Amino acid sequence: MKSTFVKSAIALLSRPIAALAIAALAIAALPVAALPAVLLLSGCTVDDACAGLACQCVSVTDCPGVTTQCAGPSCIGQKCGVDRADAGTPCSENGGTTCNGAGTCVGATLEWTPLSSTGAPSPRALHSAVWVGDKMLVWGGEGMGGALGDGAAYDPGTDSWTAIASTGAPSPRHSHRALALAGKMLVWGGYGASGFANDGAVYDPAGDAWTKVTTKDAPEGRTHFGLFAAGDTAIVWGGRRDATALGSGAFYDAVKDTWSAMPLGGPIPRFSYGGVWTGGELLVWGGTDTFDWFD
Repeated sequence: MKSTFVKSAIALLSRPIAALAIAALAIAALPVAALPAVLLLSGCTVDDACAGLACQCVSVTDCPGVTTQCAGPSCIGQKCGVDRADAGTPCSENGGTTCNGAGTCVGATLEWTPLSSTGAPSPRALHSAVWVGDKMLVWGGEGMGGALGDGAAYDPGTDSWTAIASTGAPSPRHSHRALALAGKMLVWGGYGASGFANDGAVYDPAGDAWTKVTTKDAPEGRTHFGLFAAGDTAIVWGGRRDATALGSGAFYDAVKDTWSAMPLGGPIPRFSYGGVWTGGELLVWGGTDTFDWFD
C-alpha cells in the first residue's frame, strides 16, 4: 500500500480532552483531580505551590534542580524553569572552561575521547543508556546471541566501568525504554523471550539493587514507545505491538509503585515518534503507524 503523508500538527490535550486528536498532554490545563497528584514536581504541593499540576512557585527554592556554574532552577512568572548561563560564560566544573549555553561546562575546544573498554558491557544494539547522578547506566539490548539482561555503569571521572547487579533485574530484553527517575533508573517494556513485556524494575545505583515494578494496571507490553519523567512519575505512551500501533498510555507513580491510565482522546496511534516532557506538557510529534508517516 502506498504511504501517504498525514498532517498532524501538535495540539494541546486540554479541556475537552475527547475533542483533540493529536497531542501535547497539557497537564497545566487540567483540574488537579483529573490526573494523579504525583505529577507534581518535587518541592511543590497542591495547596501552596502548584495549580493544575503545572509547578507554580513563589521563589526559586520551590523549584527542583541542582545549581551549577552553568545552570540552575528558576522561578519566572510563578513557573519553575531552568536558568542557563549564556554560551561563553567562564566556568571551572568537570574540567571545563566555558558554558556551552545548554547548561554544561565544557572545554574551550570540543573533541572526542574514546571510552575505556575494560569491564564494558558486551557489544549490543537496541539497549538503553541513562545518566543518573554522575554515571551513565547501560542496560539490556540485543547481542549476537539474542536479548540481553545485563549492564554496567560508566564513570567518566575515572574512565571506568562497573557491572550492574543482575539479581532482581528485568528479564533479558531489547527495544525497551529507560529513564532517570528520582535518582534511580527505571527500565520498562521491550521484547524478550516471552514476547512483549509489560513489566520492569527500578535500579538504585547507590545500593546496586533492583526493585520490581508492579504489573497491576500496567499498560500492555510494547516496543518503540515513549517513556518520560515528570517529577516522580513516569509517563508511557504509544508504541507498537506486533504490527499494531498503540495510542494508549499510563502514569507510573514510582513512590507508590502504582499505575493509572492516561485519558483517551490523544494522538492517532503511532510508534517511533519523538516526544518531550516540558515540565507541564507532554509534546508528541511525528512517528508512523506502518501505513502513514506523521508530521
